[in-house]
Amino acid sequence: MTRPPVSGVQQLQAAIAALQAGAAHERIYALKLLGSEGGSDRVRQAIIAALHHDPDPIVRHEAAFWLGELGDPEATDALAHALRNDPASIVRHEAAEALGWIPTTASRRALEAALQDPDQVVRKTAQISLSIHEHPRERWERRLRVAPSRKALSQEGSFLRNRGKEGT
Repeated sequence: MTRPPVSGVQQLQAAIAALQAGAAHERIYALKLLGSEGGSDRVRQAIIAALHHDPDPIVRHEAAFWLGELGDPEATDALAHALRNDPASIVRHEAAEALGWIPTTASRRALEAALQDPDQVVRKTAQISLSIHEHPRERWERRLRVAPSRKALSQEGSFLRNRGKEGT
């Protein structure tokens, strides 16, 4: 017996549900799925909620990573807040790296402030991210011949597709 195909909307709904209530490994995978789909305000807000509220610093780290991958200036305030306030240096480090891919005045200010972070890795990441602001992403992608492909991850994750059907 084969199951009918799961729509993209159902897959995103299942990922958001897993992000809100799944085990840590499910929440991390949900972030990968959402980040690879990207774009919508609902997706961005779900990832930002994980960055602000998830109890696991590894999950918050992954949320910061995917916000950086999305490169959405709307995520700047959330990343800057994490960079200033998250108790886990791994999260602050990733927020600094993510802000490097969002070259706005606000992200630059947050990175400049992070040069005073008590953690050496966070300070170094902020310094590197400020350098990235001087060299746009597209130029590096061309130089490295990188073809960004966020859709590749959308083929994975049958547990998320099935998770969305558990309640029905």
